[in-house]
Amino acid sequence: GFVGSGHPEAISAALEKAFLRTGCPKDLTLVYSAGQGDGKGRGLGRFAHGGMLRKVVGGHWNWAPELGRMALRGEIEAYNLPQGTLTQLFRAVAAGQPGVITRTGLGTFVDPRIEGGRLNSRSREKLVELLTLDGQEFLRYKPMHFDVALIRATAVDRQGNLSDEREAVRLELLTMAQAVKHCGGIVIVQVEEERERIAPRQVTVPGMLVDYVVLAERELHRQTYATQYSPVFAGQAREKLAALPPLEPDWRRAVGRRALMEIEDGAVINLGIGAPEAVAKAAFEAGRSEKITLTVEAGG
Repeated sequence: GFVGSGHPEAISAALEKAFLRTGCPKDLTLVYSAGQGDGKGRGLGRFAHGGMLRKVVGGHWNWAPELGRMALRGEIEAYNLPQGTLTQLFRAVAAGQPGVITRTGLGTFVDPRIEGGRLNSRSREKLVELLTLDGQEFLRYKPMHFDVALIRATAVDRQGNLSDEREAVRLELLTMAQAVKHCGGIVIVQVEEERERIAPRQVTVPGMLVDYVVLAERELHRQTYATQYSPVFAGQAREKLAALPPLEPDWRRAVGRRALMEIEDGAVINLGIGAPEAVAKAAFEAGRSEKITLTVEAGG
C-alpha cells in the first residue's frame, strides 16, 4: 500500500484482533516500502502492539507513529531503507538475484559507514554493504526471505486471478507475490468482489501466485482514506480541473509558484506528498499543465 491506498486493511485488522485475543501471531518481521496508515491506528498501526513485532524494515515511518515510538523506545529492531530501493528488492528476490546494487543511499544514513539504516541500538543486522565495482562505490541491499505477502486487489475470479481496476495505485502487487513464491511462502489477497472470470489482459496477478483470498467488508476496502471509490483516482474518469478550488494565498501557494519557476517546458516532474503537490495546481493556474508532465511518487 501507499499511505491510505492499496493497503489490505481487512487483513491487518483481522491480524490485530487475533493478536489481542490470543497473543498470536507474534515476533513477526514486517517489511514494507511506502508508509501505510493514517497516523491514528489504521494501516501499519494495527501491528504496533508489544510482542506482535520483532523487527520492522520500512521505507517510510511517518504514517504509523506508533511503530516509530516502538523503534525509539528500543522495543523492536528497526530499519529505514529507501522505499524505491525496497520495491526493487522485492523484484530482485523474485528473480533470485543477490539483492539490489545501486548508488542510492551513498553518504546518507543508510550507508553502512554511517548507520546502515539502523534506527536504534537493538538493530544490529547489516542489511546494506559497501561494494567497489570498476573503481566506483556502490551499496548492496541484501536479499531477504519472505514467508507471507499481504496484498490487495479489486476482484478475484474462480481461478484466483486478480484485477485492480478500481484501485488508486497498483504498486508492487505482482513483484511481492513473485518474491514470496520464490521463497516458498504464501500470498494472501484482499478483494472487494468475486467474479466468474477476469479477462486475461485485465489480470494484475495470475491465480497461480495466489493462495488465500479475503472478501473484505466495504468499510475496510476503501479506495483511499478519503474516498470509498473515485473513478478519477482509478483513472476511469478525468477531473474537470477548472472545478477544483484554487490554491489558498498562503506559504504553500508561494512555494508551489516558486518551484514552478524552475521548471522548463517539456520537463517530467515527480511530485511527493505534501507541499510538492502545490506545484500541480500552480501549473494549472499558470496555464502550463499541458506543457509539463506531472508524475506521482507512488508511481501511478
